[in-house]
Amino acid sequence: MQVSKKHAMLISFFLAFLYVLPATNEWLKMGRPNELLFIYSAPIWLAFFYIGPFWLYYFLQKLPLVNQRHIAFRALLFCLLMWCGTNIVNELHLLSFAQFTFPFFERVYSALLWGIFLFTLWETYSLSLRYSHEKDLREQAQLQHLTNQLNPHFLFNSLNTISALMATDTQKADEILHSFSDILRASLDLKVPLIPLVQEVETCKKYLSLEQARFGDKIRIDWQISPSLSAMNIPPLLLQSILENAIKHNKGNILEISVKIIPRPSGCEITIKDNGKGFPQKVLDGKRSGHGLTLIEKRLALHQLGELTIKNQDGASYCIALEATC
Repeated sequence: MQVSKKHAMLISFFLAFLYVLPATNEWLKMGRPNELLFIYSAPIWLAFFYIGPFWLYYFLQKLPLVNQRHIAFRALLFCLLMWCGTNIVNELHLLSFAQFTFPFFERVYSALLWGIFLFTLWETYSLSLRYSHEKDLREQAQLQHLTNQLNPHFLFNSLNTISALMATDTQKADEILHSFSDILRASLDLKVPLIPLVQEVETCKKYLSLEQARFGDKIRIDWQISPSLSAMNIPPLLLQSILENAIKHNKGNILEISVKIIPRPSGCEITIKDNGKGFPQKVLDGKRSGHGLTLIEKRLALHQLGELTIKNQDGASYCIALEATC
């Protein structure tokens, strides 16, 4: 398991802190410690018993010969490195301090005690890192799957709009095709899971120009966005998919849509209403045959941003309470 430089520093500081605990106890027993002993002893203990064996094991466990072995073997290897460290500590101290004593059985006991303790901490930490990493990978895979479902849906509907115009107004179709290319480029160039609200609104306006080219004045939209929220981030194509859903289920009548985005103490609230026929009761009850609303809910859940609430209020009403996005 690879650790970042920041975590490596934190681990090293933690190991140094573990040295300070017993060392402080020894200094208190000695009264006023020998400065020469302190200056000479501290680096030896840190390098060959607390920090050194740990990082040596860290690099060894990356080798297939080690990381594919049973956990008991790895624990024994860690304790063996600690025991080698105790022997090096003992020999280096004897070079300058003949009176220094670190008996054999005390070395074995220290190596086993500290080795098992540190090995257990490392394995627990490694498991938490692996779990977090695997969770991120699962969420990225799920999000990619959802995006792959969403983009073709948007693509085919837009192409159908352009196709309908080709037979009646080629110049208008050419204009709309350019708008569509901008939308498609924006969707293909997305590298991040969240984009600025202003970018999403621009994409929605281009999408609506496609639909208005096909249905004319039968589609009207009113935007009410608080200026303080212009820089907030939302999942890409989130509002577009809601607008598309509203248009898809209300063809043939004059459709008026209002989009209202206002700040809230914990984030902001997005409300999209239309004057259409509203949701069927089975949809309100959670029994949804399509996947449009389901995709929106899943994307919000993956980003842990909030939840979608739908109801009928003189038409369909979508409400998204986004948390900590402002």
